[in-house]
Amino acid sequence: MGPILTNIASDAFDRANEDPVASPWVTGAGSLRMVLTGNVLLPNSVGSDAWSYYDGSIVWPNDQWSKSKVSVTGTSGGGAGAGLIVRKAAGATETYYRLVVDHAASNNVVLHQIIAGAVVSIATLTLAWADTDVWELRAQGPILTILCNNFQVGNSVFNSLIASGFPGLAYSSTETAVSFDDWEGGAIFPSGMVGPFTVSPQQRF
Repeated sequence: MGPILTNIASDAFDRANEDPVASPWVTGAGSLRMVLTGNVLLPNSVGSDAWSYYDGSIVWPNDQWSKSKVSVTGTSGGGAGAGLIVRKAAGATETYYRLVVDHAASNNVVLHQIIAGAVVSIATLTLAWADTDVWELRAQGPILTILCNNFQVGNSVFNSLIASGFPGLAYSSTETAVSFDDWEGGAIFPSGMVGPFTVSPQQRF
């Protein structure tokens, strides 16, 4: 039996436009910011990185997951595209794990370790997928796992350099169109364990 996942927060983005996306989201400034437009979340501009994490006054557990429907136009591969983040440091600090995907024929699924702005690729995979597929990134202890439509993609990755933070969404570099919908984030508990979590699930519509 696998780990137990509990939902802590979710956002369907079905509301009026927000530039930048409003609290409980925290987003980067300037070209790093995410905006809510037409009931989806997307980067304010292309050509640079952007991110947004879910705060909500939640004390997020270290073992956490981030999950969303993802759409992207582009085939650059090699770490360009749309994706998910876990263990994002608070505020503007560029420290987190980031999963980035696009539609390149190869090397289109990349997992990054980003510490104080230094980007290191820790896994590169290939998977054909369709827009609005659901991607997920999990961090449980030192183990990072990638899923698409609830199926694991590649082998789990061992990396213990980033221990805690917030889950959220991200954009990397050059793809010309990216959007996210129906985001969820939560906690991971070992199989058979009941977590000590007392925060009620939060939803935004």
